[in-house]
This record gives sequence, structure tokens and C-alpha cells, in this order.
Amino acid sequence: MVAFTNMHFRQILGIAMFSGALACGGSSSNTQPTTPTNTSANAGDEASLTAELTEHHGHHHGGFTHLVIMSVETIGGTPEQHDKIEAIRKDLLAKTAPVHDANKNLIGVLADVLADGVATPEESARVDAAVAQLASASSAAHGASAQALNQLHGVLDAAQRQTLIDKVQAQWDVWRQANAEEDKDNNGLPDAEERRLNHMTKLLGLSQDQVDKIKANLKTGMANLPTRLDPAEVDAHIKAFGEAFVKDSFDATALHGENVNAHLAGSGAARMARFYTIVAPALTPDQRTKLADHFRKHQNKGPELPSDN
Repeated sequence: MVAFTNMHFRQILGIAMFSGALACGGSSSNTQPTTPTNTSANAGDEASLTAELTEHHGHHHGGFTHLVIMSVETIGGTPEQHDKIEAIRKDLLAKTAPVHDANKNLIGVLADVLADGVATPEESARVDAAVAQLASASSAAHGASAQALNQLHGVLDAAQRQTLIDKVQAQWDVWRQANAEEDKDNNGLPDAEERRLNHMTKLLGLSQDQVDKIKANLKTGMANLPTRLDPAEVDAHIKAFGEAFVKDSFDATALHGENVNAHLAGSGAARMARFYTIVAPALTPDQRTKLADHFRKHQNKGPELPSDN
């Protein structure tokens, strides 16, 4: 869970876009990595950077608007455009500050649950309320960001608009990898949970008995999530956004993305919350403390807010 800025983030997003192009069997001049990929050292760097972005999307949920903001971070632009783009980016961050605050609150609530080991009924209610707050804030972010997106469209040229759409698609691809429900290996555990569990095993030094117990609990506990995201809903919205954004005229208010924002943020947050509340009882007190501290340490991480600059 890190804040991505400048060249560091451009490298990560370039890798994500390149990987997406390869997965689709094609390539684009807009989707080339910004770092060479022909050495084992570079391959290791790419894996590390991509893992950081995946972890970010696994813990920070702000809906479609969040994907756009992270894409604007790396759009670049001419010297004449730079100040305008940066002003729009800061405006978008200010307009979506309630989403950032809601995500911060959710991470804090989960840290409390982890510290206790087992969620009490009161804590479970706090988790549910925090997830609902995040989904609601993300829904409101669609309308709040419309004017800034219209301004961004006016500042960018046709090629830059297409580049932004490509970056948003790359962000969505990584988000889906981080929060996927698919079980590509047919082992009964969704990919998102497999990834999170592998990360926790390394971070906390989980024993094999703990891993086995957690896997068994996850297979049953993750099966009845109340909120599930239909990826086709996001695919359709990104397609509609892209088709509209490349045109000479654009009006963000014509794109009804409130539900997509809410579903994308709410489903990801609910999945993350369910994972950690299921895992907590299997951890030792020392492991719970370490993981709770890890959450609290990174509670304020995410897209940089204007006050951070």
C-alpha cells in the first residue's frame, strides 16, 4: 500500500499496460513499458513494481473515478499542459477526498479487528458500516468529478485522450487481478484470496497448519459474499467512457457511472474485509499485532492528496 507518483508510478503502469497488451495478443505504441525488459534484474524490478500496484488495488477501493485519477497521474503532457493537468488532478483528488477518508476509516476498523483476533458483533457492524460508507462516497464521486473530467478532456489532445483510456483499462486489469473471484487453478480458492494469503504467509511467517486452516475457512467463508461485482458492468462502463472521451465534445454527466463506482469500490472493500475477518482467528497474538500494525502504518497511503504536495 504505497503512494505512487512521477517516474516510479509511470514504470509500474507502463508494465501493467505492456502485460495487458501481451495478454490480448497485441501491442500498441501507447502500451510499451518505460523500462527495458531484457535482463533478469529488470524482470525482478518489474515483478516488484507490478506487485506493489496489485497490492495497492487490493487495499484501496475508490471505484472507476479512482482508476481515472491514477491514470491522470501519469499522463504527462507538454510543458504548456502540465500546470493545467496538475491542477485538474488536484481538483479530482479534492473532490474525491471523502472516498480517501472512507477507505482510511475501513483500514483502521480492520486493524482493530485484527488486533482483537475475532470480530465482535459490534466490530462486525463497524466493518459493514465502513464498507457501506466507502461505496456511498464512491457513488457520489462520479457527479463530483464530472466538471474536472470535462476540463481534462478539453486540455488533452486526441492522442492523449486515447492514452488516458488505455491507462484506465490497464488499471482496471490490475484491479481485477488483485480482487478477482476467478479460480484459474481450480483449487477451490479464488485468485484474490490466494494472492493475499501468499503475501501474508511471507509477511507473518505462517505455518503450514495455519495456511491449511485459513484456506479451509476461506473456501466456505468467501462463498456467500453479499456483494459481488459483475466485471462486465465495469467493462461496459470503460467502453462507454472511452468511446465518449475520444470525441471532440465530451460531457461526463451523460455517463451514469454512480452505480459502477459504488459497485466497484463496495465489492472490492467487502471482499478485502471478509478476507481479514476470516483470517484473524487463525493468527497468533504476535502475528495479529504485526498485521494490525502493518495496516495502521499504511492507513494514510493511497493517491497523494493536494495537501501532500
